[in-house]
Formats: sequence, structure tokens, C-alpha cells
Amino acid sequence: MRRREWTVVTTRLQVSASPGLRLLGSSPQSAIWAAELGLRYAFADFINPGGSEIAKQYASHFTPVRDLFTPRVAVAAWVLCADTDEEAQELASSSRMTFTLLRRGQLIAVPPPETAMAFLAREGRGASGDASGRRGIVGTPEKVRDQLETLASEYGADEVIVVTITHDHGARKRSYELLAEAMSLAPRPVSGGGETQPLHRLGEHLRAHRVALERR
Repeated sequence: MRRREWTVVTTRLQVSASPGLRLLGSSPQSAIWAAELGLRYAFADFINPGGSEIAKQYASHFTPVRDLFTPRVAVAAWVLCADTDEEAQELASSSRMTFTLLRRGQLIAVPPPETAMAFLAREGRGASGDASGRRGIVGTPEKVRDQLETLASEYGADEVIVVTITHDHGARKRSYELLAEAMSLAPRPVSGGGETQPLHRLGEHLRAHRVALERR
């Protein structure tokens, strides 16, 4: 048997400032820990939708014991953008099939949309609809933008984190690009110059956009 050859890969990450400690959770207990420890709190709405009351409990019981003096809430949402609602729903079918089987104890790779659409049809389910009780924000950029603004207001969130699952990476990248355009966001330059990179984490920009809307 041929021995595997290993190569040591090193990288240096350059950051301008520490992002601060953050606790990601989806239960009341996680909110209690974040409040007691004085941490920023991110709620995983893509796992447990409707956690706004949990986020409010965190904010009301927050104890400033670290570098953070006021509570900071982020909400992480499952989002998929496409040029049309029909395309977005078709792309989202891959995730719906994956989560449906996961609930049955079957772990699979994210399937292509045509496979997922056929599976959902056999299950007697349409292409649209949330996956196994999970909230999905799916549709055109305008529709997704409006739903994200509503979600942020529901949670009283300072930040929104976007989670996107597709079979094809190009579709996921396009979803991020469409969302960035809908929020009037400019790509950030890659460190060291060169080409720009698409925005994968839109929290800071979504927060600024929401504040701008509230001031109108």
C-alpha cells in the first residue's frame, strides 16, 4: 500500500480588530449563559424559528462583565436568493430534501435540484414550503430583503447572519451577490489588493441598512 504524503499548510489571518466573543445558540439555556457571561448572542433561527422571546430574555438579563456594556443580538437565518421566485424555490428544494432525510436519521450530500424536486413530489410535497418546521427566507432579492428586515425587527437584532445551502456553489455565490445588491452593498476588497470578493456575511451592512430605514 502506498503511503500517503502529508504537507504542512500554514496561513496567516490578518484582522483589523477582534470581533469579540459571541455565543451561538437555539435554546433558552444558551440565552441565559450569554447574558450571565456578558457575551454577544447569536440566535440560530434557521434551527429553531420563532426565538425572538428567547433573544428578549437575553437582552433583559444581560450582565456587563466583559468588554461589552450593552446586549448585542444577532439572528442567523437560512436564506436563498434567485432572480425569480420559481428558481429560488427550485434551488431550495435541495436543502428541503436534505433536512427531511436528516430528521429520519439519514445523512446525505446536498442533492441537485432535479433529484430533490422528484423526491419532494414522491413525498406529496410541493417545491415551496419550509423544511421540516425550519424557517426559510426564499425568493427574489426584494422579497428576501423585506423578510430579513422583518426578521431583524422581530428579534431586535443588531446584526443578521445569512446561511445558504445549495447543491451548486455558483448558485450560492449568486444568492449572496443578489442579496448584496438588494441591500445596496459594495464588495469588500481582498486583503492585499486585487479583485474584490463577494459578501458572505452581511451582518454589519444589514444592520446599517436597517438603521437607515428606521430613520426615514
